[in-house]
Amino acid sequence: MAVQLFKKMAFSSVYQKYMVPVSNEVINILLSYVKAKTNEQPLEMLVDVGCGTGRYTLPLAPHFKKVLGIDMSESQINVAKQNTLANNVSYMVASAEKIPVKNDSVDLVHAGLAAHWFTIDKFLNESV
Repeated sequence: MAVQLFKKMAFSSVYQKYMVPVSNEVINILLSYVKAKTNEQPLEMLVDVGCGTGRYTLPLAPHFKKVLGIDMSESQINVAKQNTLANNVSYMVASAEKIPVKNDSVDLVHAGLAAHWFTIDKFLNESV
């Protein structure tokens, strides 16, 4: 099964090295949407679900007080931790269908390129 590939450290290292960088335009669109929804209030919390090696987590992190990246792959999380210097970012192995934060405590739940791996109805119920 393809999902097993993400559990291998060799794959996670190559994924981090060669994955196309995130577009600043995409980041700006996300941020403008969230800021409009929060009436331009300071952004407190981001959860990046299926964060992988932190591809979206890191460019979004400066705009939030606290950031949590979660992924089912321990090797992806380990690579993300190795490449993160920001004090407001933490990572953990966790499921998209059971996000480990309090209800109504998040300004943005982001799923980037990972949503197709989730059980969508459970993820949507958890993230609303």
